[in-house]
Amino acid sequence: MEHKSEQFKRTAELHGWKAQIQPVIPENKNWDEIVWNLYCVRGQEALHVPWTGDRQGIATYTYGEYKSHPARKAPVMDILSGMPDPKRLKLRVHSEEEVAELRSVPFLPDSPAVDIMMHVMKKQVTWISKIDGRARSADVNVDLRDPRSAKHFRVYEAPSGRRILEWADPYGFHAVALSQIINVI
Repeated sequence: MEHKSEQFKRTAELHGWKAQIQPVIPENKNWDEIVWNLYCVRGQEALHVPWTGDRQGIATYTYGEYKSHPARKAPVMDILSGMPDPKRLKLRVHSEEEVAELRSVPFLPDSPAVDIMMHVMKKQVTWISKIDGRARSADVNVDLRDPRSAKHFRVYEAPSGRRILEWADPYGFHAVALSQIINVI
């Protein structure tokens, strides 16, 4: 008979987590008092789920500085089988290395401007804000046939040497450094 933690571990490993179970066996070796600890790590995510005997305790999930404490099986399984929400990610340090580790974009920062523009047009762009370290998202709803929309859609090099993606939409004007973009969907 396998323990419940084994089911969770299998689910975690199927979805790209590194998982390990560490039991803490009391001196009396009573089954109901064994504490089963499941530890899972995937990228910036970490999850710890304890069981005392067969009763699941309150789990701890962290994603960057974001933290939650799911107390039931279903929310823990949702975390294990789902993908992290980049809007919840907040990093303590905004180093280029940390942002590069999170990146999942279809272009390189030194790609030609027209290639970058074609990759982001009509897609949602997510980036790490330099101001507060949170992930932000916006849709690049640019219509190249509309002169007002096309006028502000460009990739340029700022005086600091950073390349910037700029666009305007009905919700406002956006300018994001290419090196801060972590996702394009």
